[in-house]
Amino acid sequence: MKQTVLRILFLCATLSLLLIGCTTAKTPAEPTTPTQQTTVTQATASTQVTTTTQATTPTQTTAPTETTTPTQATTPTETVAPTQPTTPTQVTNPTANPDDPLLQQYAINAARLDGVKTVAIDPGHQRKGNYTKEPIAPGETRCKAKVASGATGVSTGVDEYVLNLEVSLMLRQELLSRGYQVVMVRTSHDVDISNASRAIFCNNSGADIAIRIHGNSVDNSNVHGALTISTTDENPWVGVVTQESQRLSRLVVDHFCQVTGAKNRGVMISDEYPGSNWSKIPVTIVEMGFLSCPMEDEKMATDAYRQLMVQGIANGIDAYFQQMSDY
Repeated sequence: MKQTVLRILFLCATLSLLLIGCTTAKTPAEPTTPTQQTTVTQATASTQVTTTTQATTPTQTTAPTETTTPTQATTPTETVAPTQPTTPTQVTNPTANPDDPLLQQYAINAARLDGVKTVAIDPGHQRKGNYTKEPIAPGETRCKAKVASGATGVSTGVDEYVLNLEVSLMLRQELLSRGYQVVMVRTSHDVDISNASRAIFCNNSGADIAIRIHGNSVDNSNVHGALTISTTDENPWVGVVTQESQRLSRLVVDHFCQVTGAKNRGVMISDEYPGSNWSKIPVTIVEMGFLSCPMEDEKMATDAYRQLMVQGIANGIDAYFQQMSDY
């Protein structure tokens, strides 16, 4: 009987152990439920771990347009604009009264108005041109050839540099006979004097005015007549002297045409001539006639017509100084 009871108790204990083992074997499955396992996919979702695209957005960290804008650091127009130092409105005084600053600044002064006047004559061109470049004006970056040999008479074959010097020598004699002092830029053909150097020579010579003698030439053989050339009111290099250059130019061309009968083409205004831009005294370029016009070319080759041209230029110079003495 005891043995039977022991067997029953043993069986019950065994069954209990089996039941306990089954329950303990099943409990680990609870923490590994699929719903908890999927939380890993949420923690490693690319949207969360690759948010470095926000921290390394190239437009925010390397925006070159904000840090290296070259237009702010190297604006060349502000630092090297050569036209700013020579802006006409900064240096010209179109309303200046010539009988005050001009007389003081440019060789003509009140003490000499009744004294001997000095005229500088520049016979244009030379036998051999010099085509290396020089600035067209003080401080200017634009350049032109230093000096050319000039045109040639279409009918006579006379070179302009020859005509210019021969008329200039006649003009010197005429002015001396009228009581002027005269200085000559050149008296021979074999020289090498640039246009700027010619103006500087006249500036330093003590002359009151400068007369630059030239012949003209264009493609149209029917064009004829005489003209003079002066600087403009806006010329940034010569200042108030431009007013006197214009007055001298007008008087010379008017008297020239009155004596010679040539067509009066007036005063041409230009700031492209170095011989005028470098001048510090009143200056005019006298274009006596057109070597490209057969009729005018032949007239300018004669002594009789040359004497008329000289008289006309001298009369214009007389009128200029007469007006000056009336100020």
